[in-house]
Amino acid sequence: MSDIPTTGENIRPDLALSAANASYKLRQVEIIKAGESWEMDYRLIDTHMLIAVTAGEGTLKRDGALSRLGDNNVHICLPGQVIGMKAEGSGLELTLAGFDLFYEDETGESLEKGTWRGPQVLNVQPLPQLPVLSGALHTFWHGSDPLDRLKAEAGFLDLFHAICSYTRDESRQDARSALERTRHYIENNYQTNITIDELARMAEVSPKYYGDLFKKTYGLSVIDYLTEQRVNRAKQLMALSQSRLKDIAHVVGYQDEFYFSRKFKQEVGVSPTVYMKNRRKKIAVHQSHLIGQLLAIHHLPYAAPLHPKWTGHYYERYRSDIPVHLSAYRYSEDWEHNIEKLRETRPDLIISMDTLNPGEKERLEQAGKVLYIPERQLDWREQLLLIAAYLDRTAEAQAWLDKFDGRVESLRSRLRKRAGEETFLLISLHKQEIRVCGTRSMGDVFFHELGMKPAFEYVRDRINVPIHPEQLAELAADHLLVNVCQESETLRRWRDLQATALWRDLKAVRMNRVYEIPSDPWREYSASGHERILDEVEKLFLRK
Repeated sequence: MSDIPTTGENIRPDLALSAANASYKLRQVEIIKAGESWEMDYRLIDTHMLIAVTAGEGTLKRDGALSRLGDNNVHICLPGQVIGMKAEGSGLELTLAGFDLFYEDETGESLEKGTWRGPQVLNVQPLPQLPVLSGALHTFWHGSDPLDRLKAEAGFLDLFHAICSYTRDESRQDARSALERTRHYIENNYQTNITIDELARMAEVSPKYYGDLFKKTYGLSVIDYLTEQRVNRAKQLMALSQSRLKDIAHVVGYQDEFYFSRKFKQEVGVSPTVYMKNRRKKIAVHQSHLIGQLLAIHHLPYAAPLHPKWTGHYYERYRSDIPVHLSAYRYSEDWEHNIEKLRETRPDLIISMDTLNPGEKERLEQAGKVLYIPERQLDWREQLLLIAAYLDRTAEAQAWLDKFDGRVESLRSRLRKRAGEETFLLISLHKQEIRVCGTRSMGDVFFHELGMKPAFEYVRDRINVPIHPEQLAELAADHLLVNVCQESETLRRWRDLQATALWRDLKAVRMNRVYEIPSDPWREYSASGHERILDEVEKLFLRK
């Protein structure tokens, strides 16, 4: 072990016990040196993940909850959690160490795989050795000598020991932990008359320092955060009850319903009256991408599959607007539970794709009236217009499509000037497979709508075609867009592929024209999803 002094009076007893009673097996080590615009797409992790920042600041999203990266905080994420990260300011340098841990069984004679029992956020005192320990761990893990892996295991224990030794006991008040407690206070008492002075007194800091620290930490001012909590609760009450607007305003903390209406419209974009009118018809969607079709005609579903990874965009923005959350994770295991939830909800209409098996269709139709959308016979535009016609929203759908087409035409012209005759290839990686144009969305928007020149023979309905790495060189694309599934086996395959001479010799790689694209929105076949793909394309090729 390294010669690191302990700070005995500050070590949390529960942390020391949790750390000392476990055995560890290192699974992966990665050092990320990211620029100011870097963002890691949501990733479902199957091991524990220690995240230690060595320079810069950013944010961590863990199962939808936001935390700071930096400020001497070290995070331990658990298997099965969904995490995403984003750099802020001038950039971010961090170490990711994936590991499994084991505890003795009741007999004390064997070890069983377990889950970390200690705190998941460690408030660490300044640790100058952190970059050195992290660098050594990374070097040993990726070393060529077989014994380097043994050094890496020891290096991980060195690093973890240092972190635990320098972790402060949170019973000692500091500004960050106090700030977090006041945030929870706002969430639990939003309906009362909360003031910044009151919150600052709770945190034992000045009101000005408190306000500045709150905005820096959470990205919103105290007042904006309080308003967000109140409006989110109001939207839930509007969807779930028939209460009067005046009563809803009082429940969420506003005595003046007219002031509440103004704040609501500022936050949501429409008045409470319009919002309630649009929510009167309880529409459920059976597949998550159908949320994107409803949004194009200005309607939010009453029930929909939501998950911080698999439907990250909709989860972050609309989870408070959608009262009933269905599972969007393990569909093959959860579909019966979803249908039972719909049956209890009693929606006015359920919208579903027509690809269900007969047993699932029968069960779904017992939960309510179902509108089936042909998946293979209709493209996304035709699917949108079918839904709109059924809901008497054809005018809204056509207006949306006209606006979309206008933007496509503008982007196509600008992209043609920028790219000229340069060719493009979109590939998707999943486990050991590489496929060209992995989804209908990739082909429809990028090649069909925007008219980008493909490096292969593009046929609109011919997607998800397997390709060998050797064929990538033959296609000689000028630009390569890569969608990497964010799970462990695929990420290892992606790292290994990038290390090969074949990959390094690709034309797009040599010209530094390789772009990683996230699954959300590139794999979503819906109106709103395609609008966000236009955003992604503009950001990649025109905002430079």
